[in-house]
Amino acid sequence: MANFSFSFDKALDSVIDGLEHTVIDRARAAASDLLTEEYKAPASSASSSSMPADMSKLQDVTGFWRLFDLQRRKANLATQLQNMKSGDTESQKAAVKALSELAGVLGQAPDPQPYLNAISPMQERVSELHRENRRLQLHGQAAESEASSASQAVSRSRDLERENVELKTQLREKSDKTAQLSVGMPSLEEAKQEAVLKCARLEAELRRLRGEHSSLQAEHERVQGRLFDLHESRDIASNAAAAASDLTSQQKEALAQQVRTLQLEKDRLEERLSDLKAESLFQRGTPVLDAAACSPVDTALHRALRNDKESLKWELEECKAQHAAAQAEAAAAQAAAQQQSEALRRELASRPTQAEVAALRERVEALRLLVDSREEDGGPEQADGSGEAAASSASQLHAALQARNRRLAADVQSLQRQLEANGAAMTQMQGSIAEHAKVLEEKDALIQHLEDDIFRFRNLSKDSPEEAAAAQSGSTDGGASVSQPGAHPLLSIVTSQRDRFRARVEQLEGEAGSSREELQLLRGELAKARSDNVQMVEKMRYLQSYQARQAGGSDGAYHIVQVDSDGIPQPKELQRHRLQCGPVHINFGASPEHASAHALPASAPGMRARSAPKRSACFGFAEADDEEAAHSAAEQRYLKACTALFHAVFLSS
Repeated sequence: MANFSFSFDKALDSVIDGLEHTVIDRARAAASDLLTEEYKAPASSASSSSMPADMSKLQDVTGFWRLFDLQRRKANLATQLQNMKSGDTESQKAAVKALSELAGVLGQAPDPQPYLNAISPMQERVSELHRENRRLQLHGQAAESEASSASQAVSRSRDLERENVELKTQLREKSDKTAQLSVGMPSLEEAKQEAVLKCARLEAELRRLRGEHSSLQAEHERVQGRLFDLHESRDIASNAAAAASDLTSQQKEALAQQVRTLQLEKDRLEERLSDLKAESLFQRGTPVLDAAACSPVDTALHRALRNDKESLKWELEECKAQHAAAQAEAAAAQAAAQQQSEALRRELASRPTQAEVAALRERVEALRLLVDSREEDGGPEQADGSGEAAASSASQLHAALQARNRRLAADVQSLQRQLEANGAAMTQMQGSIAEHAKVLEEKDALIQHLEDDIFRFRNLSKDSPEEAAAAQSGSTDGGASVSQPGAHPLLSIVTSQRDRFRARVEQLEGEAGSSREELQLLRGELAKARSDNVQMVEKMRYLQSYQARQAGGSDGAYHIVQVDSDGIPQPKELQRHRLQCGPVHINFGASPEHASAHALPASAPGMRARSAPKRSACFGFAEADDEEAAHSAAEQRYLKACTALFHAVFLSS
């Protein structure tokens, strides 16, 4: 009885607690959701008719168990349980009576099991209702976004129409400008043809000068190659002589070592022979070693030793012969090497020295600069005229140098102006490129926005998520055929705008490519102008250094030199050094028959007249007909060769 009461009390506690905290609350929540739901599925119409009866029964069950108030009865039940455990009969009877009453009350209580079983279906229905509510909210948000995107697309379409009108206006203005420019095209074409002809003439002249320079350079390289070949042959001969001497010394050392070895072997054999003889004499007791007194063994040993001695002598003679032959070969090779070395020395002595080669290089460079100066003056005719003027007087030569310096300064200034103009054009092109890039980025962003709008429109035009996903995949694959039957009419407008923008983007890409080509051309012109500027500056520096060297080559006297506004020196004293002015000879003095005509008065102390002709040297060498200058063999030879080369290359042209 005690166990039954304990288990019954525990079961009642668990049932009442669960019923109060889970069943009643969940049932009420489900009932309230079902009553307030606006959307009802057609399949749930049969069960909705029995909903008020179920709710009334549920309220009755809930009211019964609330009135029962098990928590308040727990103390009374515990007291009755203690009475049943005690030995008092009255108390047990009272407890049995109380339990009987409780059993009767519980027997009349309604069964809560059906409502407990109905909790899980109610939860599923509630979750379905939540999902349906969420779907309806998504549809509402999509409708709102569709309305906003439609309004934005309409405003964007209006903006694009205005931009189209502006672009048409700009196109009309550009066409007018093109028509105006086409009127002045003939004069530009004539100027262009003249510039092309002038450029062709300059290019032909430049090719001729390059050919002459290449011939001079080839001659210089040929001479340099011959010099290198001579150096190489001399090194090879010296190396061969050194190798032959080393080989001869090594052979000598090897033969000497072999002779020493044979001599030691001979001494050892002689000592052994003497020892054997002494031992034989000691054993026999005879003072004389006789052939008859020797035993057969001693005779054979003596014969073997003699044969060894003969073989050693023969080998020694052979080694001596080989040594003599090797010495003869080494001596012959050494003599041949010495002869070749002497021949190379004589040939090198006949060749020009480094100073002569350097002087020849200076002459070639001066000739090249002279050709440049002739071309700048206007051709061979003007160059000949300037040469005659220089031959007439030093003042005219000085004036020619001044004109040359002014022309070079003007060329430098024009090149600087061209450089500045090219830099400004390059800056303008860079700004244009930046503007085009910015416009291209804006168009790309606009195209991406339009693609997104089309994608959203297509998704909203579908009824199911599967069709929307299919439309998304189709739009991402190619974006073709967006204007399907049933779609929004705004899509065709947006699609046409997208196509026009794509065409505009392609046009801008073409313009960007042409701008890049123009930029490359401008950069090439800028580099060419810079190189021309550098060449001009180098020529000016060369002229300045040339005059400085000539000014520094005097006898060391103190001179006062004045310069004009262009920086050209104007010496006022007598020139005591030779005028180095290119291949132009200025005669000082006269021939013997004209010596009396050029004689100075006796009142001029410290000055004398030159009876023999004296001409200014061009490149530091004495002229062939200069009788007062010292001529070496090398100077005369190279002077004649360079004069012949000058007449053959430059004067013939």
